[in-house]
Parts: sequence; structure tokens; C-alpha cells
Amino acid sequence: MLIVGAGPTGLTAASELVRHGLSVRVIDSKASPSGLSKALVLHARTMEVFESMGMVDRVLDAGERFVALNVHTHAKRPPVRIDLLKRNWHDTRYPFWFSIPQCETERCLAEHLESMGVRVEWGTELREFSQDGNGVSARVTDASGSSQELQADWLLGCDGSQSRTRELTGIEMDYRPYGIEFALADARADVDLGTGEGHVFPTKQGALMIAPTPTQGLFRLIAHVEKGTQLGIADWVKLVFERTGLVFDIQDLAWHSHFRLGHGLAQRYRHERIFLLGDAAHVQSPVGGQGLNTGIQDAHDLAWRLATDKRAGGAGKILDGYTTERRPFAERVIRYTSRATRMLAAPRGIRPLRNKLARRFLGFTVLQERFGRGVGMLDSRCGGSETLGDFSRPWVGRRLPNPLLWNGQRLHDRIDDLRHTAVDFDVVDDLDVAAPWLGPGLRFGEGGLPDPGGVVAGALGARPGERWLVRPDRIVAAIGEPHVLEAKFLREIGCPVAAL
Repeated sequence: MLIVGAGPTGLTAASELVRHGLSVRVIDSKASPSGLSKALVLHARTMEVFESMGMVDRVLDAGERFVALNVHTHAKRPPVRIDLLKRNWHDTRYPFWFSIPQCETERCLAEHLESMGVRVEWGTELREFSQDGNGVSARVTDASGSSQELQADWLLGCDGSQSRTRELTGIEMDYRPYGIEFALADARADVDLGTGEGHVFPTKQGALMIAPTPTQGLFRLIAHVEKGTQLGIADWVKLVFERTGLVFDIQDLAWHSHFRLGHGLAQRYRHERIFLLGDAAHVQSPVGGQGLNTGIQDAHDLAWRLATDKRAGGAGKILDGYTTERRPFAERVIRYTSRATRMLAAPRGIRPLRNKLARRFLGFTVLQERFGRGVGMLDSRCGGSETLGDFSRPWVGRRLPNPLLWNGQRLHDRIDDLRHTAVDFDVVDDLDVAAPWLGPGLRFGEGGLPDPGGVVAGALGARPGERWLVRPDRIVAAIGEPHVLEAKFLREIGCPVAAL
């Protein structure tokens, strides 16, 4: 596998492919890793991905949890406080948003990849490629200008919004600007806003967000500004005071940027043996911190498909699911982030009404739960894939919940992270004989693992006699009686049971 781009998406793809037993080369046109903080948030679903990769502890050591989000809708009233550490997220080991600069996430991923024997080839640029039914031939140049031909079964374009891979394939990205501009800065300041506390000020002058970083005294500032606005230290101090009343004594700006928001989606995610992942495939507003997380999950999804397809001898259909699942997923992320961005940057005349409605609705605990889990990407559903079977059951196409088991472990601890796992609930022996499962499996109920009080079955809404087929990425692929899955689901995807 040839991976173009060594950001979070490319590094995740490389690590996962190696873990699945495939060989990779990773190239990046940059001379060295970026030291910029850029994206700042990892969400619960992504932390579960890192757990399955075997590197979550490395990430946890490099950042800190968001404690709360405070929404200041009125200057004379206390903020609406969403406590992010006291949410009712019992079905995950990571019930929080996690603050970590993108450069640190990349460092953790690069170290993990190097521990597997693979180093990024920096200063190496993709020039052109050709492909046929057997593979891809790519011409690359290194930092000295030397050219070489690389051969690979597949090429993964993880090279960002200005993707050279996408350009060479001729795949267009439908980009739509919002006409909205934001300024961003990482500011060092001596101010007490509470450890791990984020603040949103949707003011009449424009929205301002202040987010904590893992570095003491360093804050991420994001402000809606007029077109063409450029902010230095004094300008930021003035802007923060005007919108919050805080005396924000900024010593220096560790990083600052200015960007015009919009979104884009590649018309296709695949061109024969070329795949697009991450920002090469989709670009969205940074509001909510969804972009980096979506890219990492793209890579996690595609890796198991490529490994399964190889075991199946190139059946092909399992790879089709990458586009038919991940592209609709990105469309939903774009819709959500677009609405949130337009709400933050609402026209001046309706900002008071926006704040009033936000205060009212965010005060409901149930809506805080939905907001926290939604942004945390725990309840997202895949869609449109022929590899997912019957959608009539609510968990099909969704992440498998992760409740505690009787022994203190969690359900995900028992799910194989390389192959599909069959989870049976009180399946009778004659059905087992009729539909043997050759891969990893669990069985709850008589003759299997204990489930005191039916905690696991209750969390999933599982019925007696059912088999839940769980993919390596812990998405529920199908639910039904074992012989039905054997006859219908497995044959429809054109992949022998042994390959799964």
C-alpha cells in the first residue's frame, strides 16, 4: 500500500494496515512534521479507535479532558454550563472530549507507526501514477530531486484539501464558501478561566470561543470577524475585552491564522485502485472539531476492508462499502457543522433571538446529553452500504455500545479488532450447528458468558436467539438468526465466511 500524506489520516491508515498484516510506504511532500497545533479536539469515538489500535495510553498522556463548556448567552446572567465529565455516557470508556494539539496527535501516531517498523519518507512528492487491474505504478521525487517508481496494490490519498492525489485522478471537489471569516490564535495569557473549561460568547459583536489547551496558560481563541480583518496581540486583547469584559493580558501568540469558511465534498472517494481519505475527500467547518476525527475514522474503516478483501482474494464488494458509508457520513458531518457555523455567525439582527433560544434549549439535561454524544460521534450511523444488511434494527450500521461486563471488562474488550466477531444471545445449539461461525465469537446466556441481570442484552436491546455480527471497527454489520445471516448477509457481500 502506498500512502500519500503523513497527517493524522495517513498515519492512522498506515498503522492500521500494518496491524492487519499488510506492508506500507508513507510519503509526504513536506520536509518534516508540522509543529502547528491546528485541530485541538479528539472525540470519544476516535479515542475508541486509538484503543483498538493499541495506542490510546500514548494519546491520553499527551493531552487533557475538557471539563465543561460554558455558553455565555447574556452578559448579566450566569452561563449555561454543560459539564462534560458528568454526562450519562455509560457505554464508553472515554466519556469526554479530549484536548490535544494536532501536532501531538501526529507525534503519537508517528511513534506508534515507527514502533511497527515504518518511517515516513519526508520530502517525497507524488508526481504521477498509472494503474491497471493488478496495481498502481507511482512516480515520486525525493528532496534531492531524484525520481523513482513505486509499485503498490493500492494508493491512498491522505494529502489534504489541496490533494495532489485527487487532482491526478480527475475527481472534482464541490466546494461551497459560506462568506464567513474567522480568526484563530493560540494565546499565552495570565487569566483564570478554570482548568479544562471552554467558553462560548455568542455576542452582538460576533461569536468568540475560548478553549483550553493541555499547556498551562495557553488558550485557543476563535473569533467571527469581518472580511479582511487581521489581528495582532493588541487587536486580540481589545476584541476579547469588547466581547467578554475579560482583561485578557496576552504575552504572545504561539500560532495564529485567518480563514474563510466553507465546505467541500469529493464527487467520488474511489477511482479504481485509488482511494481518497480525510481532507482529500471532505472539507468542513472546524466548528465542533469534526474534521480530523472524521479522517481518522475514514482510515480505520478502509484498513479492515482492504485486509478483508485481500483474504477474500479480491472479492471487491467489501471495498465498495467504503464510499457508500463514509461519503454519506461526511455529508451529515458537513450539514451539522454548516448549521452550527451559520448559527454562530448569525446576522447581527437575529443574534439576541439566537442567544435566547440557545439558553432555553441548552438548559435541558436531555439535550445536553444528545449534544455531547452527538459531537463526540458516539451515535453516528453509517448509511447506504450493501455490506450492512437490514437497517430495520436500530443498531445496524451504528457503533456497538460498550457496556460493562460482569468481570469489570467492557464488551469491546471481547470484540476482535482484526476480524468480524459473532455475538450470540441464547442461540440454541441446533442453529449453531446449522450456521457455524468460523471466526471469533462470543455467546451470552446458557452455556456461554454470564450476563447478570441481562445488562449486556438490555444495553443492546438484543433478543434471544439472535446473532450480532460486529465488524473489526466495532460497527454492527447485521442482526438476525444465525442461519439467516449465513444465507443472506454473508453471500450478498461476496465474501467467504473464512475471510471475515
